[in-house]
Amino acid sequence: NIWSNAELEYRIAAYYLDNKERNKACTHLVNGLELDYHKHKNLLSFYPQAGELETVTDLIALYRD
Repeated sequence: NIWSNAELEYRIAAYYLDNKERNKACTHLVNGLELDYHKHKNLLSFYPQAGELETVTDLIALYRD
């Protein structure tokens, strides 16, 4: 199973969130959202705490439409 670029971006975002590097995480989150918004749920499965971070939820909301 080959991951899509969006999935990789969400995994990288999760890695940076786990390492307290929010700016880098947000860059990769935006990349993922631009590639495939609906796969943002992968980020929440890789790093469930992301759903509690206002920065993350605000970015996801921006791309919802």
